[in-house]
Amino acid sequence: MTPQQWAHVLAWCAGLGYAVLLAWASAWLGMRDAVYRLHSRWFRLDRATYEALMFVMIGLFKLALMMLFLLPLIALYATGLARGSP
Repeated sequence: MTPQQWAHVLAWCAGLGYAVLLAWASAWLGMRDAVYRLHSRWFRLDRATYEALMFVMIGLFKLALMMLFLLPLIALYATGLARGSP
């Protein structure tokens, strides 16, 4: 694959990942009680542990998106490879 194709793939992956992150955070913030009741059927967690776990998981997902997609994309553009010039 060419660097331009990599940039295109990385941009799509970052965009889709951030869309999932936005949907996840919106669902958690907007329907906090309903999501907690749903998860508490499967797992025995108290409310404080659940809140902390969701906060950490959203943060780790955001960090993974940055490290896996956004930073390589920025590096491709910073070096000029994504635009086709060396």
